[in-house]
Amino acid sequence: MSSPLRRCTAPAQRRCSDLNADYNPIHEGPDSHRTNTTVGGDWDWKLNETWDFQVVGDLDHAVAGIQMDQGIVARGYRAPNLLELFSNDANTPAPGQGYVILGNQNLRPEHDLAWNLQLDFKPLTGLSGFLTLFRHDFDNLIYISTVCGFTTPCPPGGPHFIFQYQNAARALSQGVEVSVSSIFSEMPWWPLPKHTLRIDLSYGFLDSKCESGCPAGVNGQELPFRPANRFLPGATYEYLPLGTVLQLWASWEDRSQISLPNTATIPDYWVMNFKLSAQLNKLLSFIDQDSGGGPLLKYLTAFLEGQNVLDNQVVDVATFGPQGAVIGRLSFLAGVQFEL
Repeated sequence: MSSPLRRCTAPAQRRCSDLNADYNPIHEGPDSHRTNTTVGGDWDWKLNETWDFQVVGDLDHAVAGIQMDQGIVARGYRAPNLLELFSNDANTPAPGQGYVILGNQNLRPEHDLAWNLQLDFKPLTGLSGFLTLFRHDFDNLIYISTVCGFTTPCPPGGPHFIFQYQNAARALSQGVEVSVSSIFSEMPWWPLPKHTLRIDLSYGFLDSKCESGCPAGVNGQELPFRPANRFLPGATYEYLPLGTVLQLWASWEDRSQISLPNTATIPDYWVMNFKLSAQLNKLLSFIDQDSGGGPLLKYLTAFLEGQNVLDNQVVDVATFGPQGAVIGRLSFLAGVQFEL
């Protein structure tokens, strides 16, 4: 939900130019105040015709475990992708049913002016979190628009609904994120040295709207597929002697719109997930580590992951039909990961 600001991490895929100026007055005293200020700029261009220019103000001023970590102003550009230009996504089980999403070869590139301010806090040992405020002002935002099927019937014999990618002249997306993490095993009272436990709670609020250049009569309506509220709880437990980790996480999303105009909604829903992993050299410690293949086990981790384990089916049947799933169905993934 916050700005997906990119950094130069793969020189083979992008060109990068960084301009940075650091001003670092350091003050540390008995009151634990600390100030560290950085101002700089960054330009990032990728081969898929996406670039951004950002000015970063990093005022690292810590007082009693609270610090203003980073403020960012960025200007971004994104060209339409192939799906948005040439899509012909047809889900039509029978004439008069289902939907089609069409591409649009006349789409213009998006421009995004992003503002981001983050405040980090760590008031106690084992307790930390952050608060982020963000705002995106879009020009020529690419979104999905309704062509027919709601107020205007689609032609007979075709799908019940037709959607198409369009540009909105101006759009706004702004909100706040807050996250709190508790690592109980780092707290002084934790009685189990062979066990670790971490709890994470995150919440996000998003206000989005099409401001101008929207379909007739919908200026001010909510942008598609942008839920106003999201809640993400999670827990991680590790048993150190066996290198075994159990992760449980979930996400709740508020209802959201399918298209502009706001004629149909996706209901709010929960998704539950888990992942169990184990370091093979610890789990199978009965194998002689000096025998052939034994030493290799320390680089291997076995895992089992389940997505949407309650098989929650979030489907707007009236709009999409039973084939138009919003989220993936129950699935499992198992394997062995090699990591140096």
